[in-house]
Amino acid sequence: VERNVPVVVDPVLLHDAVFWSGYAVQPKIKGDYILVYNLNGKGKLMRIAYELRKKTGYKVVCLTGDTNQLYKTKMIFDAGPAEFIGWFANASMIVTDSFHGTVFSLVFSKQFYSYVALARTSSRVGIWFSVPSRRSCLTWPSVRSSMIPASPVQRIKSLS
Repeated sequence: VERNVPVVVDPVLLHDAVFWSGYAVQPKIKGDYILVYNLNGKGKLMRIAYELRKKTGYKVVCLTGDTNQLYKTKMIFDAGPAEFIGWFANASMIVTDSFHGTVFSLVFSKQFYSYVALARTSSRVGIWFSVPSRRSCLTWPSVRSSMIPASPVQRIKSLS
C-alpha cells in the first residue's frame, strides 16, 4: 500500500502510574514477588526469575495464557485488565518478554528484565532499548542465566 501511515505512541505511554493505578485490582498475595509475564520465553524466563528469587528471597508469580507450561510457582491464567495492571503495579521485580510488560514495568518504575524470546516479534522492545542507557535490563536468548548480575536489577527509575 502506497500510503503514509502515521506512527503514534502506544496508549500505555499516554498515562502515568497514578492513572493506571486507578484501574488496578490489588492482587491477593502477601509479601514481595517477582512477576513473570510470559508470552514466548517459557522456561528461559522462569530460569531468570528463579535466579532472582535465590538472590532476593521473593516469591515468583507467573502471569501467562500458556496453560501448557506449568511451573512450581503461583500461576495466573485468567487476569482481566484490572488484575493485569494490579500484578504489575504491586510487583517488586518483573521479568517479561512482552513489549507491554516492559512498558508497564517502566510506567510503575519497577526493577525488571526484558527478555527477547523471539527477535522477529520483539521489534518494539528492540527499538526502546536502542538507547544505550536503557540496555542494562535487556536480556537476549544467547545470554546465560549465570550472567545475571549479583545484585538485583538496578535499572531505569523513570522515563525522564
